[in-house]
Amino acid sequence: TKLVLIVLCLVSFGISVMPPLQAGLNKLMAYRYGSPFNAALMSFTFGTLNLTIITLFLPLFVEPIDWSLVFQADWYLYSGGFFGGSYVFTTCICPRYLGASLYFVAVVSGQLLASVVIDITKIFPSGAREINAVRIGGVCCVVVGVLTLHLVKKREARRAASGVYKKRASHEFPRVVDGEVVEMSARNPTDV
Repeated sequence: TKLVLIVLCLVSFGISVMPPLQAGLNKLMAYRYGSPFNAALMSFTFGTLNLTIITLFLPLFVEPIDWSLVFQADWYLYSGGFFGGSYVFTTCICPRYLGASLYFVAVVSGQLLASVVIDITKIFPSGAREINAVRIGGVCCVVVGVLTLHLVKKREARRAASGVYKKRASHEFPRVVDGEVVEMSARNPTDV
């Protein structure tokens, strides 16, 4: 029904604010734990814990997992975990250099392009809808947004280099003492 679709769209939109928050938290964790690799591992560990708790309560709503079937599936079906781990890792590194807006617009444009390819090729059972000019136009608008943000960022970098204004380094990290942010300090990007 239309109401269910509207509710699912609202839930999806609400959930979509989490990746930018995750990127910021991963940046802080990279500083706290000494490297983006450690931050990605911690983030993924707590994500796994979250999914474990959800899965334990899931049988209240749907049929429980048949664990005897777990290792009978084709190997490539488990690559989703690799993709998820790679995504979490990139949120620890890329936003630090690209900024949150450029990084997530690039992520969303990649997701849209991949979704269009999946819908066209029907390689997954995705409830695909027909591709039309409006959908392709929407994807093109997002790609134009990525390019626009990239050009603005390059222009800001040129202006900062010419001394027009001083831009805060994208690799500044908060100094945390007893769990509180005391000051921002510039660090070498390779330190974290």
